This record gives sequence, structure tokens and C-alpha cells, in this order.
Amino acid sequence: MVRCGMCGVPRMFSYTTRWTDDGVIVSMPRGLIRLLFMEREHLVAIYRAIEEKLGLPIDHIITEAKRKDAWTYVQDVLPPLVSDLVKKRFVRRLAYMAMIAQAAVIGLGKARLLEYREGKLLTGKISPVYYHAMFAGDALGAFETFEGRKAELAYSFLSSEMFLRIEASESAHVGERLELRETPVVKARAGFQRCRRCGAPSDLANFRWDAASGRILDQRTGEWFFVQGTRAMDAVLRELEYELGEEIPQVVAKATWDFFRRRREEHPGVFEDLSFLKIRGMGVPDSLQPTPEELRKGLDIRNGYNGAILAGMVAAACGVEEPSWSWESPQPGVIRIRIA
Repeated sequence: MVRCGMCGVPRMFSYTTRWTDDGVIVSMPRGLIRLLFMEREHLVAIYRAIEEKLGLPIDHIITEAKRKDAWTYVQDVLPPLVSDLVKKRFVRRLAYMAMIAQAAVIGLGKARLLEYREGKLLTGKISPVYYHAMFAGDALGAFETFEGRKAELAYSFLSSEMFLRIEASESAHVGERLELRETPVVKARAGFQRCRRCGAPSDLANFRWDAASGRILDQRTGEWFFVQGTRAMDAVLRELEYELGEEIPQVVAKATWDFFRRRREEHPGVFEDLSFLKIRGMGVPDSLQPTPEELRKGLDIRNGYNGAILAGMVAAACGVEEPSWSWESPQPGVIRIRIA
């Protein structure tokens, strides 16, 4: 990884991932997808809490959402010239290698291509992996994008290694549900301090890119961070809420609150106000240190992502014990969190 000589952020990362002044992270060079920068264990906590509530795995829903999301992400990250070249058969293997390198840069883990037959088959492995069901969707979506064919996927585990096999299949089923949508963006003032050389937020200097494992590590907490699109996770949570009701958002809020409450206790000073929301692409709060009265009346978060997750994060960071929370969207692009 070629890194910025001033802040240490890999050049490929700052080229394909941009923090806007409105506090939104977007994929580059075209800016088609909104992104999140989040802890792996936070994501795991959310999905595990949902599965424990349901008593059933939700891997198939997660993979299908990521499968659909991967197509747009691949189109956005690859420059137009490269996208045109990928249509030529002899370039496709190089395109897969480029996406494997990109996966490591954005913290998804260390992947390796094992076998590839043009238009027919791809096998590979990854260890470590940020989340198995999501990476399965990433790989399947990339294959279908490059090959222009529907495909079926199977994966298995050997110790800590995840092995994937993707085969082209005209009879492969593609779900019609799980609508992907982008959240509206409004004007906000994130106030990022930026590296004078590469333009990345200065807060990214707290992170270390581990090329050997394909992870992004927070040097203050040791947490594994990664980058993902907002649309797939949003589609999964909306689908589950549609099927099962308001229990799902409450489970998500509680799992998030538990996660960040523990981290706040373990790492004093890291979560002393709500500024940590901005580097994660979670939104820009109107107040970084809201009073109890402001929390009761409602704290507006501009370009906020997911009211349930934000409620848990705000309650944990503000040291609220046994909170009663609610959220609403008073206008597009704004989420209002109330905590008693």
C-alpha cells in the first residue's frame, strides 16, 4: 500500500473513499454510493442480536442485499476506462485482482483467488473476513457484474479460512425484494480537519492499515474497522422490520447501546462527545455535547444514518443508563433522537 507521507492513509483508500464537508462518506471516483466506516464487532453485535431474537440465521438475506449492492459499488470504484476493458475477456482476471486489493484497503480482509474460468467459475478464500455473509454477497455481485451472468454461490469454512465457489447459472434465483435506496443528503457542517497533502480527515491518522491481514485497526481501541455501503444494511433492517415489526429496530438500538457503552468504559476519552459519529459517516449532530434537556426535546442529526443505531450510539456516548429512546425524521436527511 502506497501511503500518504503525512497522515499514513493509503493512497488507494483516499482515492476511492471521500469524506464530504456535509459529513457523508461516498465512494469514488463517481460518488454513487454512500458509505459507512464502522467497527466490525459493532456489525457482528447487531446481526447476532437479531438472530438471537429470531432464533434463525439471516445470512441469506444479508448476502442477497450485498449481492445487489456490489454491482453499483464495482461500477463506481473502477474508472470508466477500466469498466470498458473488463468487458474484454482477457482483462477480467486482472479486474478480480484489483477488487481483491481494494477489499484489503477498505478493511474487508485478506482474500485470494484460487481458480478462475472465464464466464463459468471462480473459487477463492479469505481469512480474516469482516463478515462472512456480507463478503459472500460482495463476491457474488462482483462475479455477476464482470461476467454479465447470473450465478450461484456456496461457501464453507476450514478453521479460520472461508472458501467460496461461484458458478455461472442461468437458473440462479435473484430475489425481487430487498429494495436498495440512498438516503437524502442535506447541508451540514462536519468541520473535518484535513491532511494538507491528501485531503483525508485528520482523524484517520488514528488508524493503521494492516496490509498483511486486510484490516483497518483503530490504534486507540484496537477495534477492526471496515468500509461498507449503507444501502445493503439498510435493506436488511427494513426487510426484517417489515416482516417482524418494531421489535427489530429496538433490538438494533439495544445491541448498539451495549456495544458502545462497553467501549466508552474501556477507552475513556475516545467517546467523550458525539464527534465520533462524523468520522463513521453516521451524521452530524447539532450539538456534540447535548444536555439532558436537549436529549429529551430531541437532538437533530443531519445526514444521519438509521435512527435505531443512532439512538444506541447517542445514549451510550452521553452516559445514559437504562434509556427510553425514540426517533423520527422531521425532514428528509435529518434524524431526530429523543432520549429520556
